[in-house]
Amino acid sequence: QHADKRKLMEVTAKAHDLELRDAERRHDTEMRTHTQANDTVVITQTQLEIEHIKGQFALLLAQISNAATKEASSETTERAI
Repeated sequence: QHADKRKLMEVTAKAHDLELRDAERRHDTEMRTHTQANDTVVITQTQLEIEHIKGQFALLLAQISNAATKEASSETTERAI
């Protein structure tokens, strides 16, 4: 009977240990998943910001080009006069 009690305690301890490890594994998986999702959001936001900056830069270049074209046209007109 004493051996049965000891065996029951060992089995119970082993089951408890397995449950704890399983809970830790689940927690680690959830944290990893959350981190990956957060990284994806940050990467996506960064890509959107980069595209926005590229758009602003293209607009600025177009404005500079337009101003240079007007200036060249103005100089050509002055020379012609």
